Amino acid sequence: MTLLDSHQPRYWGKYRGRVVNNIDELGLNRLLVAVPTLPALAESYAMPCAPYGGFQVGMVLTPQIGANVWVEFENGDPAYPVWTGCFWTEGEKPVLAELPTQQVFTTGSFTMMVNDVPGEAELLITLTPPGFEVPVTLSVNSEVCTLTVGEAVFSVNAEEASAVMESTNVVMTPEGLVVQAAGDVNITAPETTIEGNVSVTGAVEVEGNTDITGAVEIEGNVEIAGAVEIEGDSEILGAVEVEGDVEVLGAVEVEGDLSVIGAMEAGPEVAMFGACEIAGDLSVVGVADVIGDASVVGAIEVAGAVVSGVYTPGLGNIM
Repeated sequence: MTLLDSHQPRYWGKYRGRVVNNIDELGLNRLLVAVPTLPALAESYAMPCAPYGGFQVGMVLTPQIGANVWVEFENGDPAYPVWTGCFWTEGEKPVLAELPTQQVFTTGSFTMMVNDVPGEAELLITLTPPGFEVPVTLSVNSEVCTLTVGEAVFSVNAEEASAVMESTNVVMTPEGLVVQAAGDVNITAPETTIEGNVSVTGAVEVEGNTDITGAVEIEGNVEIAGAVEIEGDSEILGAVEVEGDVEVLGAVEVEGDLSVIGAMEAGPEVAMFGACEIAGDLSVVGVADVIGDASVVGAIEVAGAVVSGVYTPGLGNIM
């Protein structure tokens, strides 16, 4: 016997319903719904009307308990309800969807908004508590892409890329790289190669070989564990300690103590204002000017004048 033969009432069209339970033991994304305008009908599970589906494919969106849903009945039979969509009452729609161009999907802790406006399009993705302990925001527009993770901000545009983490800033542009840090900056590598002028204000500590092509200016102490090769002038205001060979193709000026464990070759001019201790051979192509004690364990070769308060030319070593 069909529904038409039984002369039972049929229900056509859409009815306002409410989600009583969204846990489906069959795993079909059914909802237990109640229809206030049909009080005679018992609460029953309504099948979903999905826009896309198939074997292990589809779009699965499950309304929360208490959400408003539209309910229909298959062939008008009240025994076969179908939930076909949702609706909001006043004040329930996500506030991020202010304009017709703003398309929003949000679950509470996860929100995605697309604003498709010619020339001013934008994408916004937010991950917030309680689902995420650390808030995350991704913002993309026609000018810049910004990723915020807690207090850290990473920004990229056509001209530059920057990272801001509390009191540390890193800005990369085609013209150069700027690093601003409240704490220490450590670089650990087997070899470090720098092509260009180097200017450092503060202490410098390097673990590994260092190869620099360009002028070097350092205001602060320098400690290097490894070989050093510099093509260009060097000016250092502070103590220098090097464990390894030092080769400088250019003028060297050090205001402070100099300690080198290894051979040192420099030129055309060397000026040292402070104690000088070299455990190895010293070769200077040009004038050597030392104001302070000088101790060299090894051969000394100076092609030019030597000026030192405690060194007498012809003795062989600077003691």
